[in-house]
Amino acid sequence: MEIVLIIFVLTIKGSYAENVEAPADGYNADTVQFFIESNQAWRIKTFAIDQDVHVYSLGIPNETIEEKVIASTERSYRDVLAKKYIIRSKAGIDGIKVELKKLNLSQDLEISNNGFAFWVPANTQYRTKTKPK
Repeated sequence: MEIVLIIFVLTIKGSYAENVEAPADGYNADTVQFFIESNQAWRIKTFAIDQDVHVYSLGIPNETIEEKVIASTERSYRDVLAKKYIIRSKAGIDGIKVELKKLNLSQDLEISNNGFAFWVPANTQYRTKTKPK
């Protein structure tokens, strides 16, 4: 079973709680991520200032989910997109970490009890701290 982790790194860092944004410092940036497996798909939005995360289940993925989430994110965030990574693994989470290393990214993943994972910069601890309105 293949896992796909799509990471969009933004040019901003923000706080949902404080409703503020500032220019990002390298990988100290907000992200929009997607974790896709055969039986589940998730959208993960991180806020770098307060290490907050909002997670949304996208349900069971269809054949075009990857194409759709990429197009939607590029359209919605086009003014603040810095980098895009599409990481694939048939070796589970460990395989994702190997691919992250190849890209010179930290291999730090937050792993949910629901079975999905998302990338975080080294030495950070992202947790859900606010609820979207």
